[in-house]
Formats: sequence, structure tokens, C-alpha cells
Amino acid sequence: MLHLAVDSLPNQSPPVLIAAATTKNTSTSSGGVFGTTGVCIPASSLEGDFSSIGPADDSLLVLEKKDPAYPENNSDALIQYVEKATVEVLQPPMHGVLKIANIESISYIGPHSYQYNPTDGYKGNDKVVFLVNIADKKIEVIYFFKVVNIKRDAANINEIYHKYCPNPYPPYQWVIH
Repeated sequence: MLHLAVDSLPNQSPPVLIAAATTKNTSTSSGGVFGTTGVCIPASSLEGDFSSIGPADDSLLVLEKKDPAYPENNSDALIQYVEKATVEVLQPPMHGVLKIANIESISYIGPHSYQYNPTDGYKGNDKVVFLVNIADKKIEVIYFFKVVNIKRDAANINEIYHKYCPNPYPPYQWVIH
């Protein structure tokens, strides 16, 4: 048993509570991320098949949902946002290859297009993370690939998306924060 001699303790000051409030800073002036979006894509592991992705285009969902200055009905402004954006790969795929798609490429879908090719024979999940600087905001775009051994074409693409990316169905993209 512990006994303390109270008389020998020094005088105690009244307790002082020290607290600090913090908030998540989402402005780009401090380098923070304005938001994050996820995109589910079923990717075929069959030889010659690939997935085209456009991180700058896909970052627009975060702006639409979170930025009051989003030019909703102004397609010219949105095109300018995408054309002026910068895109950086933060995390490359672990089970495939990511290539920049140039304007002559069949995988080109617009400015800042990429082509994802899974490793031959691989089946499972893969992920690529981009940081897009668009309209003075930093937005993370995370692609969640469901690599399957199925040939995708116009006749079965909706069925494949529905099977492997059921939520949200459609557009297979959501705001994470």
C-alpha cells in the first residue's frame, strides 16, 4: 500500500486546461487536398485489352460536389479546367503498367489520358492513385481496378460494370471526401 505525506507536497497551482482546436484545411494554399474521388473499373487481363482513364476529367466530380464556384452549365470553362490541369501519379499499379496515352493512341480519351494494362494472366484487384491540380484545387483520383479474364466490348460492358462495380451503379464513381 502506498502512503503519501500530504504535508510534504509543494503547493499546487489550480489546474489549467490547455486545448487546441484543429480543422482540416482543404485549401491548396497550404498544400492540402481539396477532395478525393474513387472510380471503379473492371479491366480485362486478356492480351491486347486495356482500360483508358482520364484523371483530370474524373476529378471534376469533386469540384461539382464541393466547390460553390463550379461552372455547372459552362462546358467551355470545364474544358479549360481539364486542359490546364496537371496530373501526377502518386501510386502506380502493383499488377500492371500505366502508360500516358498520346493523341494518336487508341486509348486517348482527352487531355491527361492514361492507359492501364494489367499483367498478363493476373486476376484480382489493383489500384492507381493520381493527384490532379485543377482549378487551383488538389484532388486525389483513385482508380480501383477489378482485373478479370473477360473480353469487354460494347455488347457486354454494362453487364460487366454492374457485376464488378455494383456500387454506385452507375456512374461507378463517387466522392470519398
